[in-house]
Amino acid sequence: MGVWRYTEAASASDGGKLFRRVSVRHIGVDLAKGSFTACFLEEDDSTHLATYSVTPEGLAEFRGQLSSEDRLAIEVGRRAVNAPRSWNRASAGSSAGVLKPLDSSATALRAATMEIEVPARNFGVLPDHLRQQLLAVEPSKDWLMEYRPCRVILNDGSAYDRVYVAEYRSYIKAWGRWPDQDPGKQSLRIEDVHSIVESPVRLPARFANQMYAAGESGMGYCTFVLGLRDGRQLSFVSGNTVDFLDLPSEVTPDMIVEILPHAGTRKLGDYRHGAPYYWCLYRNKPAKSDDSPR
Repeated sequence: MGVWRYTEAASASDGGKLFRRVSVRHIGVDLAKGSFTACFLEEDDSTHLATYSVTPEGLAEFRGQLSSEDRLAIEVGRRAVNAPRSWNRASAGSSAGVLKPLDSSATALRAATMEIEVPARNFGVLPDHLRQQLLAVEPSKDWLMEYRPCRVILNDGSAYDRVYVAEYRSYIKAWGRWPDQDPGKQSLRIEDVHSIVESPVRLPARFANQMYAAGESGMGYCTFVLGLRDGRQLSFVSGNTVDFLDLPSEVTPDMIVEILPHAGTRKLGDYRHGAPYYWCLYRNKPAKSDDSPR
């Protein structure tokens, strides 16, 4: 869990009138199943950690630590499957989403509870024929969104074997930052797509879903072992998506017979990584007036 800081207005005087100095703390919350850890970054750059239970008593204790000037961001871990649905992955200062406090009656956390308000983006509409092709791809699912690992052929004939084709609102609520705002992500335009099929190199959905259900192994990463039909075992360390992996050239997805979440070595050089992939975001065809970007 990271912390961040930015400059707030300090005390000042104007015409003999004194203004109150606003002391701003920045708080990062890592939400897990049954508990959450808060990192408090004070104005003097000192920090401290505190862990609270996801119970009325724990939430009340945390709420009692907050003031109206505090700045809060929440990281929802993959294991936090019973977390309030109003808690979403967010980043303070990110232009991807506006942190918007919910009404106090929505959750016991009140002032600490936030959601992402999706900003306007002009993504292309998914045509009906591509929608049917996309729905034929078996999804993998975590609790934040549904993934459909695809092979995409563009209008110019070029093909990409590792592409997530996703509805843009689902994407931003799960990831908090658009692909073109994240140097670690690549993207394609839905307007350039000619056809969609299931990726031939994806991790089979049943194994990906086991990993998503098990949750991330640490903050922002997953460790796991793949068992192969010939008895070999491959250790992996990946980010929060696990559908596209850097398999050895001689290994195909149909050779995988099991996945062992949170297993394997973390020693540098003894594990493999996730493979590079693309996002291709789209808008649904407007069916209601509220389907347009907000």
